[in-house]
Amino acid sequence: MLHRQRIDFMEATLLSGLYLVQKELPDDKEAFEYLEWITSEVGLEFHSQALQQRFDEGLALLKKRGTYRKILENYWGKGNVPQASFLDMYPVQGVYFPDLDQFWRAPRDPVGRILAP
Repeated sequence: MLHRQRIDFMEATLLSGLYLVQKELPDDKEAFEYLEWITSEVGLEFHSQALQQRFDEGLALLKKRGTYRKILENYWGKGNVPQASFLDMYPVQGVYFPDLDQFWRAPRDPVGRILAP
C-alpha cells in the first residue's frame, strides 16, 4: 500500500521494515526512506518474579558471552547492528544507523537471518 501510495507512511521496526521491502519489492528498495519516529521501551510480562529473574539472568549471560551480539549480527550483519539494540549496555556498542548496502547484499533464509558465507 505504501509503495502504491495508497498510504503515506507505515510504522515498523527498522529490521522488519527493511526485510519486508527486501523480500517483497527488491527492485524498488531505493524508493523508500527511513526515519526514527520514536524509541520506546518494550517490556515483557512474567507470571512470577522467579521467572523474570531467570529470564534476566539468562539475558545477562547472553550479553556477557557475546552471544546476544552474534544473534543480532545474524540479521544485521557483522559490525552493522544499530546502537538502539544495545541501549542498556555500556560502553555504547553498534553503529548509529546500519549500512543499508551491507544489509541489502546479504543472502537470507526465509525468516531473514543472514546465510553463512
